[in-house]
Amino acid sequence: MIKRISLSILTLVLMLSMSVPVFALNKEKATAVLEAQKKDGTPVDITEVDTWFQGRIPATEKRTLKKGTSYTTVGNGGCSYFAAAYMLLKMGELDILGGESPITVLDKMEAIDGYLSFGKMDFQRIREAYPNVTCCEYKTPLTGTMSERIEQIREKLDNGYFVIATVVGGVTDGHYIFIDSITDDGNMVIGDSAFAGTRWNDTFGPAGSTITDISVFRSSRVNSYDCPSIYESKEYAESGKDFSLKAVEL
Repeated sequence: MIKRISLSILTLVLMLSMSVPVFALNKEKATAVLEAQKKDGTPVDITEVDTWFQGRIPATEKRTLKKGTSYTTVGNGGCSYFAAAYMLLKMGELDILGGESPITVLDKMEAIDGYLSFGKMDFQRIREAYPNVTCCEYKTPLTGTMSERIEQIREKLDNGYFVIATVVGGVTDGHYIFIDSITDDGNMVIGDSAFAGTRWNDTFGPAGSTITDISVFRSSRVNSYDCPSIYESKEYAESGKDFSLKAVEL
């Protein structure tokens, strides 16, 4: 019995030692990028989507949301607004060339008291601020392995929906990201306002994170598969092309 327990402990230690370096590297990379945003003194270019980080647009930590007697900074509840901003950008609802940003989304939702505990955005009220957008499903649980969950998300995207996902585990206790698209090999292109990278496997995959649930949206103007990637949005907007590629029914 003692020998068997010792072998189990040894196996566990080996597994942990093998997983730590990858996790540490990604966490170190994420921290380095976030610190660079704070210390290099360069203004954030709102048209460069991969520079969007929570609490950094504008570069202040003083903006607060109020919910009853509790307060929270944009940095704490900001991921929900940033995730929505990535989505609205993909839909053509956010004019980054005209100076709109995740803070625009925050302003619009704050104007209608459209936030929940910890200052999180109330996705179910998005249509009040953006009439072309409807939340069809709110925090629908996913099941199965991570690969199976990604396929559940792929099905939504293939049907023209837009998806905001809740990430838990690894580097976060709870975080919202936008799913831009899914590659043929099963990696997800994401909009993430807290950690470095533009793909699921840049940080979350190696850290052992999972997606617990998704909120699903529909645009009355476009299907998700007709829209350019959020990382191509600046060039697309500068070209003068219309995002209204196809009318869809809610």
